[in-house]
Amino acid sequence: TSANPTLVPAFVFDDGSFDACGTVTFLVSRMEGTQCTFTDATAFGDFVPFFCCDIGETIMVALQVTDEAGNTNSCMVEVIIQDKIDPFITCPTNKILDCHQDHTDLGLTGSATATDNCATITPTHIDNGSLNSCGVGTIFRTWTADDGNGNITSCVQTITVQNQTPYNINFL
Repeated sequence: TSANPTLVPAFVFDDGSFDACGTVTFLVSRMEGTQCTFTDATAFGDFVPFFCCDIGETIMVALQVTDEAGNTNSCMVEVIIQDKIDPFITCPTNKILDCHQDHTDLGLTGSATATDNCATITPTHIDNGSLNSCGVGTIFRTWTADDGNGNITSCVQTITVQNQTPYNINFL
């Protein structure tokens, strides 16, 4: 869970506030803390912070609108926090192995890496493809990064298994 907030500007919470005599300005305040151990209500400001540990929560914020004469009005807005950013995954390079090497050995084939805005991710993989009776063929390894919030990204690594030392018999 990240302590780095996403700062959302006050005007985002407005739904058409105006003053017939001039312009209006906006301030926003987080009215309550959440499950996050480090968040609390905030004073009115130009932005309001939301954190990864807020995901799935409904947070109440107050929007304050002020006209040029200094008159203010406010309303409350419920904000449902969602993570809509996919993880980023990098596949290991494609590999060519000898049929005597173990294509399931990640030390030989490499592992994918993944990053996410809110989660620590360990990519998983599934192998498709086939090897013939001599152990030669192609494996398509699909690596997947799942952030646990419904955002999933994948990439495919190709592992080609060859007989690099064939045994040839010549009959005369």
